Parts: sequence; C-alpha cells; structure tokens
Amino acid sequence: MTEILNLINGDLLSENPEQAASAVGPHRVVPDRWKGMSVVELKEIKQIQLEQAKEKTRQKEEEKQREAEWDYHRVKTARMAILLERQQERLRRNFRKTLDAANMQLAHENKEQQKHLHSVVYSYVPTAQYFEQFNKTNR
Repeated sequence: MTEILNLINGDLLSENPEQAASAVGPHRVVPDRWKGMSVVELKEIKQIQLEQAKEKTRQKEEEKQREAEWDYHRVKTARMAILLERQQERLRRNFRKTLDAANMQLAHENKEQQKHLHSVVYSYVPTAQYFEQFNKTNR
C-alpha cells in the first residue's frame, strides 16, 4: 500500500516538471520523463509566435514600400531617358537641317564656280603665237 501511495504522490505520475530536468542543465529535459510544457511556457511560445508574425508582416510592408520606391525611381528614370532621347533627336534634326543648308550653299557656289571656269577660264583657245613662246632658250 505504501508503494502505491508513493507512486501516486511521486514525481513520475504527478507530472512534476521538475523531475524531467536534466542534470546537464536546466534548459534541457530528459525525454522519457518529460510530460509537456506548462501553461506559462505555452503562453510564452504563443506570444513569441505572435511577435514573430508581426515582425514578418512589418518586414513585408517595408519590402513592399521599398519596391514601390524603386518602381517610382525606375519610372522617373525611364521618363527622363525618353525626354533626353527626344531632345537629342530634335537637336540632331536641327543640326542635319543646318548641315544640309550649308551643303546646298556650297554645292550652289561650286556649281557657279564650275560654270565660270567652263564659260570664261577654259574657253580660251590657244593660238600659234602662244606655242611659239616655248623652247626659245638653251637652258
């Protein structure tokens, strides 16, 4: 009878959490004597899980905010690039018009010069007197 009372009131059947403590340290338990966690430990774990969930939600929101900022930055940069390309295209067209006008002016001047050369300068037909002036010296 004493033995039965000792077993009933003993640490093994009464699920005393202290009897599961390991001799290695208080943070470790002996698996074959462990009867589960206390209500306080369960509440503590639930609280930690809630904090972790809040932290994860906060991190997701921060990441979402960062992504939104990067998207805004990318869009702004793309718009600036498009505006720069348009401005460069306008400058290129204006330069091309100016260059074409200058080339047209040069072509017209060259044509006039060629016309002058063919009509005035190259129209002279040499006479016999022109050729007689050569080979007169003994040099």
